[in-house]
Amino acid sequence: MMKPETGMPTPSTRKEFEQNVGVLYEDMLKAFDSKNRDLIRNKVWSTGQHLEKVKVLPNGRLHLSTIDERIRLQSNMMDWMKRMPPPDISSESS
Repeated sequence: MMKPETGMPTPSTRKEFEQNVGVLYEDMLKAFDSKNRDLIRNKVWSTGQHLEKVKVLPNGRLHLSTIDERIRLQSNMMDWMKRMPPPDISSESS
């Protein structure tokens, strides 16, 4: 994945993109496992209806035309946030 000078890096291959969508799907499953009703409601409202529309091809790959803009942006953003360094809290409080 190439890192742009500013902003969120986009996946450079289909494999990277499908991996990002997988991370989003796993995040949804973690919300259900947490039993936190508010978190589940938020995930279902923001992501659930869009993830339901994603189809898988017989060869196991994602059918790209079933992935809408929200899923694309959210999955790429989650990957980007995972790569960001933790905030430096000590300098913010000074």
